[in-house]
Amino acid sequence: MGLFTTRQLLGYTEQKVKFRALFLELFFRRTVTFHTQEVMLDKITGKTPVAAYVSPVVSGKVLRSRGGETRVLRPGYVKPKHRLDYQQAVERLPGEDPARL
Repeated sequence: MGLFTTRQLLGYTEQKVKFRALFLELFFRRTVTFHTQEVMLDKITGKTPVAAYVSPVVSGKVLRSRGGETRVLRPGYVKPKHRLDYQQAVERLPGEDPARL
């Protein structure tokens, strides 16, 4: 006789903890999907000043728009396109060195 019944174990497996990708949640909160094969990436030219300390009594200044450029990328096709030939398959035992066949 075991410690747990099947019903108890099934209830435990349903309460699994969901995996959280901490890096993705912190830095990449928004996911963008494309319905076309092209991916458009925008690059803003110039340096954007970042203040280490912002004083609440000094007013900020408005930065004018500097523009940028858009690149259109088409990812490479990674699915293998070669023909599979079953006669080239080598039969070997598990753990056997294929170089010695």
